[in-house]
Amino acid sequence: MRRMVSMFVVVIILVFSIPSVLAAEPRTSLMDIAIITEEATHLFSIGWERGDLSVTLIAPDGTRIPQDDPPAGVTVATSDRIIVFRVENAQPGLWKAELKEYDNGKIGVVTQILIKPLLVENVAARQDGGDILVDFALSGEKNKSCDYDVYLTLDGKYQNGRLIKSGTSETGETVSIRCPGDDVSSYDNWCVSVYAECISGGFTDFHSAISEPFTFSNPDAPGQVKELKATLTEDSIRIEWQPPDGEITGYLAVLYGEDGSVAHSVSLGADQTEALLPLFAEGMVKAAVSSVREPVCGLPSSVSVNTAVTLSSIIGFDLPEMPEAAGGYVELAYDTGGASVPLTIDIDGEQDLRTLSGAGMLRLAVHNGTNRITISAEEEDGIWVSQSKKWMIDLIPPALRIYEDWDAIVTAEESVLLAGNVDNADVTVNGSTVQVASNGNFSLEVPLEIGVNLLNITARDASGNTTVYEARVTRKDDTPFPWWLAGGLLAAAIAITVYALLKKGGLGHERRV
Repeated sequence: MRRMVSMFVVVIILVFSIPSVLAAEPRTSLMDIAIITEEATHLFSIGWERGDLSVTLIAPDGTRIPQDDPPAGVTVATSDRIIVFRVENAQPGLWKAELKEYDNGKIGVVTQILIKPLLVENVAARQDGGDILVDFALSGEKNKSCDYDVYLTLDGKYQNGRLIKSGTSETGETVSIRCPGDDVSSYDNWCVSVYAECISGGFTDFHSAISEPFTFSNPDAPGQVKELKATLTEDSIRIEWQPPDGEITGYLAVLYGEDGSVAHSVSLGADQTEALLPLFAEGMVKAAVSSVREPVCGLPSSVSVNTAVTLSSIIGFDLPEMPEAAGGYVELAYDTGGASVPLTIDIDGEQDLRTLSGAGMLRLAVHNGTNRITISAEEEDGIWVSQSKKWMIDLIPPALRIYEDWDAIVTAEESVLLAGNVDNADVTVNGSTVQVASNGNFSLEVPLEIGVNLLNITARDASGNTTVYEARVTRKDDTPFPWWLAGGLLAAAIAITVYALLKKGGLGHERRV
């Protein structure tokens, strides 16, 4: 059977007569407080005589609702000796209360059933000329007089909004009101929030609802800024723009989080055309800039930025903390994945514009000392991603001293002693590492081959700078000539010659008698 739209009150008074004896410890008890037969909004009022009381409601399904931490759909109000639970759409069944008493006394329970609670419905808002038209409906107990407030908000929360209209109406009516927008700023996502309340059974029933976002363009507001650009850095978003047409008194820059909430905002003067918005939000955020002509703002220009994008995801590398420089250059391997990426390189204020495509090596000219470098790359949606580092570059080669210069020396020795001193560097001789003492001294005995020997001493410091000493040492052959062998060879040669002559010249013919 359908219940009439009215408020039905059930009062259950449970009185415990407890001896008036102070308990050393709080007493916990469980009591049945109401049997609910249908879903509705219920008020559970629990009062007591003296001392302190802590109450936890227990729903028919066993859900616990502590008074200090109520879940969504439950509100709790307290006053002296009374705790009121307001439960939306209470479950049918037996409700209980867990009572923690800090002093023995008498406890009473009152339950009220609100058959049809107050609701604000069908809120809609739109611009009409210089005004804002708002429509909404009130429903609830029949012909109840309700007070309402209309707020203009950025986030739909009336607590954060601006009151633009107040009035009184009755439940069952549709309300249409015109709100002046003379000093309302232009904005493309305004919301209207309507808050209403009425007195029902001695309890203030209330409800609020919001409209869908709508655009309001104040004809007295300045125009939009032009050419809004955003650059994502490691901890902020830098935005730049060009002024709108017409006179302005300043700008309002706002950073919105992924959920649309305001993460940061800053007011700027009319002569400023850039702002740095600290990153307090992650994900897909939005940066917006409105021009201001007091007291209203113009429609914002906005740009969305994905904070997950990095320099590495665009061109394949991040700036290193301390790179290795060789010959006055730093080389960084890049890979754009086939895309053509515009690049801006700034070293100590000197800018260089390049375009990277595919894979390769980016060569950056650096100087000795402090290099302040910023690389910015443009991703496909037009957002620039920037990274900055301060490099302390060492391009000075290490000091290498050779105690004895062996270059162009001719010697009969089988080896030479290479000795010297170096400042904070490793030393190699002909590719072999030489032990360097803590004071920088080193030495190495180097064997020599007969002929010209090339000796290469290389000192290399931690920054990759090198100093090279080269010497060409000639080793001569000083073995004594074997004269005894020469005399024997000469005698043998003479003997052979004489024998040949005797045999050829007839000296060797026989004499006949």
